[in-house]
Amino acid sequence: MDALIREDLLDPLPYVRRHICGDWGNVRAEHRRYNDAALKLGGYLLSSYTTSDGLVLCIFTEADRNLTAVFLLDEY
Repeated sequence: MDALIREDLLDPLPYVRRHICGDWGNVRAEHRRYNDAALKLGGYLLSSYTTSDGLVLCIFTEADRNLTAVFLLDEY
């Protein structure tokens, strides 16, 4: 993913903004409900977005909110 960002082929910031605003993207309904509850009760957050190039970009925020990671699904 780093190479894609350096070459201006991928800008993760719009997806991070969506994640911050509670737009979880393409996650299943059960995980959407988990994320919504985690905002109130604590817990990790996971979002998934498909880019216009067909890449699947995932964003994970730890329960303590100290770390948010952005990665491509095929890099996981």
